[in-house]
Amino acid sequence: MLNRGAEAFIRDYIAARHPEDADRVAGFVSTTMSGLSAKARNGHDLPRLLATARLAGCVLAQILPD
Repeated sequence: MLNRGAEAFIRDYIAARHPEDADRVAGFVSTTMSGLSAKARNGHDLPRLLATARLAGCVLAQILPD
């Protein structure tokens, strides 16, 4: 239930700026965050998690217009 609330918040935030991309970008962000969380629980260290988060940020910069 908490995940749905977080996903809705992320989607609404994106929709305010990029309504046409809100669903797909929110899905990407939510999936990435879930994956990072799982990796953290499985022992990935902070530098490795940050590297993955930065890569995801690069993807977002490419798919969202300025």
